Parts: sequence; structure tokens; C-alpha cells
Amino acid sequence: TWHRSGDVLDRVRLAVLPRPGVRRDEVAAALPGGDVVWLDAPAVDVSGTAIRARVAAGLSVRFLVAESVWRYIAEHGLYR
Repeated sequence: TWHRSGDVLDRVRLAVLPRPGVRRDEVAAALPGGDVVWLDAPAVDVSGTAIRARVAAGLSVRFLVAESVWRYIAEHGLYR
């Protein structure tokens, strides 16, 4: 459902964090070429939608995202 997803995938190698209930082969099959890098990181039970909603409501996401991401959101006034 991404806008111009083909253009994005032509320019980058997609990094993917595993999610519960989603198999790696399903992800690879859904992508042209299936060229992804699987990241190994602890699972955090929070969605991008929830992060955007918290910011829009004036709530902090400081400890839900990386420090650099939190700073970028704050500096650029994203999701307000």
C-alpha cells in the first residue's frame, strides 16, 4: 500500500524487523526480488500508528523510539 513502492524498492535494500505471526518467506514473496536484510533486535510491542497517535495527542514517545528518531520528530514537528 506504499505510494510508489516500486520506486522505493528500486533504490534501496529494505531492512525488515521480524514481527510475530509473519513468516520471512511471506515477506520475501511479497517483494519484487525479495531482497531484504533481516534485522536482529528485541521486539517492541508498539506500532508506527500508535507512535503517531501519541505524538498527535501531545504524549511523549521518547522511550518508544531511538533517541535520534525522537529528536527528529520533535525538531521537525512531525505528526502534530
